[in-house]
Amino acid sequence: LLFDDEVERLERAAAEDVRCHLLVLLLLRTGLKKEEVMGLRPGHVDISDPEHPAIEVHFPGQAKRRRERRLELTAAWTAVYLHYLERYQPRERLFECTDRNLNYVLAAAVRRAGLAKRVTLQLLRDVFAVRQLRAGVAPEALREQLGLSEEAWYETGEKYRKLAFPA
Repeated sequence: LLFDDEVERLERAAAEDVRCHLLVLLLLRTGLKKEEVMGLRPGHVDISDPEHPAIEVHFPGQAKRRRERRLELTAAWTAVYLHYLERYQPRERLFECTDRNLNYVLAAAVRRAGLAKRVTLQLLRDVFAVRQLRAGVAPEALREQLGLSEEAWYETGEKYRKLAFPA
């Protein structure tokens, strides 16, 4: 995982590129999976109350009802999002690029931050989950935030508990 000072360095480095900044803040505040990030559309973002922005995660087909959720973001995210809209003007998807491209964008911020660790979208999801557990979020609430089934949570939850509270 990343230590708190490494997360802060990454956030500062990400702020140099609005797309990277939006991505890093999104992942560290919501813990979305890469597939969920790639499925976001501008219409899934709610900034009707700029102090309490949110995103809605939607899925097609059978998994739809079980995993759909609304996730709150911080007020600071709204300003970054508006700047991102102005710069990139996304139409179909929030990030109109490949997931590989997002990995490159993130890797550039990792280099700017001077981090020696391999930082991926999944690692930022893990950082989110561990921080939530350390902050006292109930495991069941975290499972729902992450959009995991009870079966998937069985192993994943144990991993996050061990990372959050090592023996």
